[in-house]
Amino acid sequence: MNVTESGESLNALLKLGSFYLNDKKGKDLSRAGHIYKFCIAKYTNDFRAYYNLGNVYVEQGMFDDAIQAYNQVLIYNPNLLEAYGSLSGLLIKQQKPIDATRICYHGLLIDPLDRTCSYNINIALRQIGWIKQAISYTWNALDTICKSNGKLTFTDYPCPTHTYNTNVIHNNSNDNDYNHYNRKKESESNSHLTFVCVKWGKKYGALYVNSLYRSIKQGWQSTQTQSKCQQHQQQPSFSFICYTEDTTNIDEEIECRSFPKQTTAAAGGSQWSGWWLKCSIFAKNNNDDDDNSDCNFNLAGWIIYLDLDTVITGNMNIFEWSNTSGDLDQETLYILSADGIVNERRQCGMNSSVMIWHNNNNNNSNNNNYNNNNNKMESMYTFLLDNYKEVNTCIYKFDHYLEMMLMSDLANSDGNSDKDSDMNNNITKRRVRVPICKYRYLEDIFPGRIKDFLSIENWDDYSITSINDNKSNNTMATSKSKTLKSLYEIDGITIICFPLTPKPLEVRHQYAWIDNYFNNDKDSVENKNIVRDLMKEEID
Repeated sequence: MNVTESGESLNALLKLGSFYLNDKKGKDLSRAGHIYKFCIAKYTNDFRAYYNLGNVYVEQGMFDDAIQAYNQVLIYNPNLLEAYGSLSGLLIKQQKPIDATRICYHGLLIDPLDRTCSYNINIALRQIGWIKQAISYTWNALDTICKSNGKLTFTDYPCPTHTYNTNVIHNNSNDNDYNHYNRKKESESNSHLTFVCVKWGKKYGALYVNSLYRSIKQGWQSTQTQSKCQQHQQQPSFSFICYTEDTTNIDEEIECRSFPKQTTAAAGGSQWSGWWLKCSIFAKNNNDDDDNSDCNFNLAGWIIYLDLDTVITGNMNIFEWSNTSGDLDQETLYILSADGIVNERRQCGMNSSVMIWHNNNNNNSNNNNYNNNNNKMESMYTFLLDNYKEVNTCIYKFDHYLEMMLMSDLANSDGNSDKDSDMNNNITKRRVRVPICKYRYLEDIFPGRIKDFLSIENWDDYSITSINDNKSNNTMATSKSKTLKSLYEIDGITIICFPLTPKPLEVRHQYAWIDNYFNNDKDSVENKNIVRDLMKEEID
């Protein structure tokens, strides 16, 4: 067989292997694996068979074998960017972030703008605990992208964060640190809370929105009933807003708003999707802009953002919760720490499943004063709006964007970067700008009130157990005594988050309190049928 025939034979085998690996109807991982192993045995130096065999191993869950296959790819073709991306992603999944960082670094030497390596190095650095290095890397990468696109570099970008200088409170801050700031004690009564959620696409249906609203409403009504005899206490009101492009089956009592047109109608890779649409909640209405004149995004007062995969157990009036720091500061964004969330797999950083902040009344806002909290929060939206394509090139997660905007002082500090490896110094050699505003972790302000589902160890006390009915010889599910009410009243838990996996509907049959949460509807047969149909739609 001559060289030409040999090449044609190899290409035919690789094409057949690809069919068994990728075709939905003809998918057969075992056959694909055999084909690629045959190619490797006969054509030892061809990297393609190694790469595809690695992909087969990944789908089969044979991660160690997949890592070996991808490493062989880099021996025979050290310039294949796809291999750097696949290998680093797998190493992250295997909890080997240092190795993943090294692989990403070498991939970025080939192409500094490679999206997969940029995504993965951000995740890997955070898993190691090098969050300041991750933030600095991001700003440096954005500078490179902007230069390649002929835009202003981010270090020179005319953004209000340059004018706002503060020492940011971190997770290990104490009361003395907190009092270091000019904390603004609220002079007005806390008369209203606005709850906000975001629904986009089909991942979360109307059932999630309706259940979230009804649980907040019931907790509010219960509180008002209990406080009838306490005339001296003014009970706040609340509103509930859902930003969505599809209002189908959403409760009529819920106020639905469209996303800013600039985010969803943009072209050229600048159209927002998924969790990036969360940033719309920081947008402010601009009546001079026809594209936005139909929407009033400028929310006033205290705002509580909640992810849809959140279960509420009781009263959401945060002013009645036990607070370790007294009054909330109107110039601080309160957000979850990634440290207490199992699926984050890191010991530092932020999680945006729950966020609380304050916007001043529109009439009191000074649009030219960037020390006004409205403008600080809005600049997170406008900055992303102006640079979404560039930001999305090197950042995969919206939470990483928030860290970039809120924790830049970590990247500015000298810290111990001189003790890190040469690779680390090369990644994070430049200083970046100051953070956009102060932040604090909600776990420090409201201890025990907000929990990650996977972080709670005694869920067996809340699960559904199976008992045997001797008469019918059938197995029946029976709920233990713990309920949503006991979660709130006995354990002091008000919010349970489900970041990444599992989702509440996926485990609702294992926990009566989750099942009750989604069946928390009016008693009419019609509404019960709607809930039943929506649940079926969610699972399908």
